[in-house]
Amino acid sequence: MEKGLEIEHLDVETAFLQGELEEQVYIQQPEGYVDPHHPDLVCRLKKAIYGLKQSGRVWNVKLGSILNEMGLQRCEYDPCLYHLQRSGAELKMAVFVDDLLVFASSRALIQEVTAELRKRITLRDLGDITRCFNVNVTRDREREEFYLWTNGIA
Repeated sequence: MEKGLEIEHLDVETAFLQGELEEQVYIQQPEGYVDPHHPDLVCRLKKAIYGLKQSGRVWNVKLGSILNEMGLQRCEYDPCLYHLQRSGAELKMAVFVDDLLVFASSRALIQEVTAELRKRITLRDLGDITRCFNVNVTRDREREEFYLWTNGIA
């Protein structure tokens, strides 16, 4: 990784609820919402929900589509990495389910890209990176170094 990069650590809120289902999925009426006159009716889902096998995949497809529309290109060797070059600055993004790590040579580029992304999905800023992808992180800005470690198997 290049030295001196700016970093943004973000969480996508309710990520799995944003994916578009590619097939028709029916579920039993949720507990507490059962129609007493028609208790055997089923509900057709319009969007993914937590607990569906395909929720993670359709979320990843949606995020990939959004990032592609924004000009980010998916890495051909790792589908969880994206990159963008704009106005002489470079941005890289690592995706792990609903966690995003954004690295850029310019704070302005991070702000520009995250502002555009916030128009499409709800993001929560996780502040300085201390833990990500089940790995503890300490950053020494003066020495331009990162220290990574785990506390065993997560």
